[in-house]
Amino acid sequence: MNEGLPGGPFDAVYFGNTSHMYGPGENRALFERMRRSLAPAGLLVVREFVRGLGEDAALFAANMLVLTPRGGTYTAEEYERWLLEAGYGAIEFEPVAGRSSHLIFARRAE
Repeated sequence: MNEGLPGGPFDAVYFGNTSHMYGPGENRALFERMRRSLAPAGLLVVREFVRGLGEDAALFAANMLVLTPRGGTYTAEEYERWLLEAGYGAIEFEPVAGRSSHLIFARRAE
């Protein structure tokens, strides 16, 4: 995914439990590359721990600080900013039932 993504266009792209391994700039760049694989108004779905929304996100962030060079967990505001900058709109956060993670839905803006 860091070297290339399928061209698409796809109606949806799922990016699950991965953005915690990367820093802010890398995540924003990945979201932009995924946008180019989406059809007009296509849907990006990110599943992730969101700091401030999930109980375990802060503890998981500490784990990522130890295990990755730049990883962590990020706030809803950070995800929203990255997604808007990468060309998305209609951003929504939904909790995953029985888990402390969230689904982040974002539509490719035109």
